[in-house]
Amino acid sequence: MYLHQHGMEPPFSYLFSPLTRDQQGFKAEGMTSSAIGKRVKQHLETATLYAGESNRGFRRGHIQADAAAGVSTSQIGLQAHIKTSAIAELYKNPIRHLPRAERLSKRPHALISQP
Repeated sequence: MYLHQHGMEPPFSYLFSPLTRDQQGFKAEGMTSSAIGKRVKQHLETATLYAGESNRGFRRGHIQADAAAGVSTSQIGLQAHIKTSAIAELYKNPIRHLPRAERLSKRPHALISQP
């Protein structure tokens, strides 16, 4: 968007591209997810904000925002390149990413019937 506002076109359609060997430009390819993850981790560590986050956290946040806005699970799956609705449902779950003990404490307790 910044480039468009200033009358320029982006060199590629990728949001993140690796640098060329001489570091004077960008390759015409996207970065791998592991390279993006390493870059994000590096910057979070530098800012002393790293607490075990992964790229999935960013993906999960976008999916949960779409779900809260009423976007269907099938549409979310298409946008996020998720192949099954079951996986999309896991990403939509607001407590699934929490540590197990915290997740269990937030579950609604099932009523136990007395015989």
